[in-house]
Amino acid sequence: MRLNLINICILFYSMLCLGQDLRPYGLHLDDQMEVPAGEIYDVVEDLEHQKWIASGSGLYKIGMNQFELYRSDKQFGQSVFNPIVDSRNRVWFTNLKGQVFCVEDEKVNLKYATKDYENGFMPLLSSNDQAVQVVTRKEILSFPYKQKGYISHPIVYDGFPVTKITELNEGQFLLHGRRLLKYDSLKGYEFVQKAPYFPSLGGTILFQMGTRLIYFYQDSIGFHFVDLYRNQESTEIFNELKGLSIVQITNHKNQIWFCTSAGLFIYEMIDGLPVFQKRLMESRVVTSAIIDFKGDFWITTYRNGIYIFRPRTIEEFVINDPNYFINDFIPDANGGLYAIQNEAIFHHYNPLESTKPIDLKRRNNNQRLFHDSDSDRFFLQNTSLYEIKDDALKKRFDQPGLKDFDIINDRYLISNYANIYLLDKDFKTEHAVKGRTQFSVPGENVILSLHQGSMVLFDFDLHRIKQILYQNKPLILTTAVHLQHDTFLGINEDKELLRIKLDNDILSVAKVENPNIEELQTELVDIVHDSPFVYGLTRSGIFRWQPATDELIITRLDNLLNWKGMYKLKKGPDALWVQDRKRIYKLTGAFIPETLPQLHLSLNSISTLKEQFPMDQATSLPHSYGGLLIKSSIKGLAFDHGYALEYKWSPEEAWQPALSQPSGFVIPQVKSGNYTLHLRKHDPLTGAFTLPLSIPLMVDIAFYQSAWFWLCTLIMLLIFGFVVYTWRSRYLEKQLEKKLTEARVDNQLTMLKLENLRSQMNPHFIFNSLNSIQDYILSNDKKLAAKFLVRFSRLMRVYLNHSQQTSITLQQEIDTLDLYLSLEQDRFDKSFDYEIKVDDTIEPRNFMVPSLFLQPYVENSVNHGLHHKHGPKEIKVHVEEKPSGYLQIHIEDNGIGRESSRQLNAHLQHESFSTRANDTRISLMKQYHGDQLDIHITDLRDRDNQPLGTRVSITLPLIHKRHAVLNN
Repeated sequence: MRLNLINICILFYSMLCLGQDLRPYGLHLDDQMEVPAGEIYDVVEDLEHQKWIASGSGLYKIGMNQFELYRSDKQFGQSVFNPIVDSRNRVWFTNLKGQVFCVEDEKVNLKYATKDYENGFMPLLSSNDQAVQVVTRKEILSFPYKQKGYISHPIVYDGFPVTKITELNEGQFLLHGRRLLKYDSLKGYEFVQKAPYFPSLGGTILFQMGTRLIYFYQDSIGFHFVDLYRNQESTEIFNELKGLSIVQITNHKNQIWFCTSAGLFIYEMIDGLPVFQKRLMESRVVTSAIIDFKGDFWITTYRNGIYIFRPRTIEEFVINDPNYFINDFIPDANGGLYAIQNEAIFHHYNPLESTKPIDLKRRNNNQRLFHDSDSDRFFLQNTSLYEIKDDALKKRFDQPGLKDFDIINDRYLISNYANIYLLDKDFKTEHAVKGRTQFSVPGENVILSLHQGSMVLFDFDLHRIKQILYQNKPLILTTAVHLQHDTFLGINEDKELLRIKLDNDILSVAKVENPNIEELQTELVDIVHDSPFVYGLTRSGIFRWQPATDELIITRLDNLLNWKGMYKLKKGPDALWVQDRKRIYKLTGAFIPETLPQLHLSLNSISTLKEQFPMDQATSLPHSYGGLLIKSSIKGLAFDHGYALEYKWSPEEAWQPALSQPSGFVIPQVKSGNYTLHLRKHDPLTGAFTLPLSIPLMVDIAFYQSAWFWLCTLIMLLIFGFVVYTWRSRYLEKQLEKKLTEARVDNQLTMLKLENLRSQMNPHFIFNSLNSIQDYILSNDKKLAAKFLVRFSRLMRVYLNHSQQTSITLQQEIDTLDLYLSLEQDRFDKSFDYEIKVDDTIEPRNFMVPSLFLQPYVENSVNHGLHHKHGPKEIKVHVEEKPSGYLQIHIEDNGIGRESSRQLNAHLQHESFSTRANDTRISLMKQYHGDQLDIHITDLRDRDNQPLGTRVSITLPLIHKRHAVLNN
């Protein structure tokens, strides 16, 4: 939803949260590809996940590393606005001149033009599953999908503003002044109720939040919120928006986003009213923002380009003084945290209210924080045990040398250097066991403890069950978590991840068997459990492992965090938290959601480091191909920055990373043999993979390793002398024969050119041309007669000049064709159109073609293809460059076809002399050029086998001008 076009704004995620720096994982699209427009107004995503932007220089589709401009010849101006995508995946948009356009089948069609733009009003677009709706000041237009044209429903313009049509639960609605109207694409609109207030300046937004129908509008007083359900209006809600221009309003779940001239304002709907939450991007002018199919945010700005980032962020908390160490921290339920710094200062950061640090007075480097989730109580383990309440500390248990604290059902488990204590909820001792205990982890029926230097199991009354051994030695864990029942997961001193399980009094200790986890075990630092997942901190990132399915996702964020300094990992309500010595980082959305759509890898090109080869067939590679260069993309993404390419040569192998280079990804060479190359792309941030792509390849053995090489070598030694003598004799004979042949061919080509010249000076053409000149003179149109005569004489002079040359430049041939076709066009009273197109990759002045070679085919198209046709007539000449040094020229007409022409001219018993001469000329030229020259004629037909015209395709060798000069 959007307001009328005023100022255009947008955001890049530059956000301060609680005084800390919030850094998005995102990209400025302008850094990846050249954005062709400075002023960007809107972005939409179509049903095939292609992105479209409306800008000051037109409508663009964002492709892989390029922007494609879509424009109509009937379009006034360059700026376009209000793009929408209908249910048939067509993109609609408008402009300031009141025109409505639709992109269908890659063409831009003008659908409607209104004169309302004279009053400063652009059409408002919307769509549903039946039709596209266009709202103007005087009528509502419906473009049904199942019929052509549109249905008009007039409305009376009484000076009051009108909104775009909005799809709500009960149907489609719009506001016309104070009147709420319900609209049907076929039947029109009907009055529903009166709105309590109406906007005086327009720009109204109507939509539904829950069961309430609400709308917003901005006028000279300020920004208004109207609840039609409660029949009330309020302007005090939006004090933050005063003095700002509102460009676009969108709703995301239960939030309302306001794009303004000074950033993005986010409101949460609470009890039917919008409540301000946060303001983002104060330094950007925001125009639009969408969430695409992959969950990424696409944000457009006014003169600041396009930003793309993922809905995951990293918040960096610098506690008070960054020069002091952080002893411990624990997140709370409000997005804040408790933390201890410098062994003596306790902090509570609460985003909803201000808090003050507390001086603990006594230093202790073994301080820890704990949370009782059942009672939502927070505790501090210092020299004593304190409960944190109302930003104050209340002493609960006083014993020296506290080491650990945990909760077991309705009781607390506390350890110090001499004992383990089991306390009730009032902190009265129920049981105590002597012995130094480092930490304890309660299970369902037992407690796992590091007690007196080894791992021991206790029951809930602190009765010792048994000592745990691993590889016949007492087991020592550095940290452990409870999984389920009486199963635990821990890290031993050798950085191995072990599973400890007690089942029916049978104790088992086993190393976790997961190849990917085994690779990470040497880097393991900490683990936490949040059912059903286990999260692990390593020296290179974090991972999420689901023991039930053995699914593992790794997130590295290499460019954003220094993992080597991290030593503590904790899980909050909606985020993971990691800590180094002086900072705490909150990771939101660090892992890929289970509902993320599967990505598909598309292969753009594959080549050796020396040459490129086709992708659609099994390819044989030479023995020393040096490696493969792979260029690929991910379908539906405008770019895949940050994705790494992985490969393997057989299903049994492990995936390996390809070497990234600016030109693509490089895969090293392998030994000779038959392979299937498997490729996939990996997002290091989320751990997401594309579907694998398989390519069959065969690497040839070295020629010197084959048996035939040695046999051929022996034979060659025996007959070498004879071969050299024979080859030398035949070579001299061929050289002499070639020179004689070239002389004969040149002589015949010269004769054919003269004959071709006479055929081109078609007496019928000359007679008709002189008749045309006579008509111009008799009608006293001397200027046209003179102009026609000048061009006619110029054509005759060009024919004479070119007939003396074996070859001419492509530009000269095109100019001659253009002059000839313009004369024929005038002679036939403009009854046909023609087009001559040369690809941008070809410079016509630098390449040579046989002189006067194309004119006979064009003449046939005019005289035999188009002369007897009724309706539109057209000739197209298209010149393009083909791979391997070939030039291809297509001459295509939409005439009656060769078969119909032969039937009409059967009584003449005449074959075009110019065509016959050209055929002979081609035959001789093939003797000179070999198979590099080819003529192919195609009869064009429709599905009913009716003629649509004729296409002549001419393939010529691509001869550069300077080479032709050297050869001459």
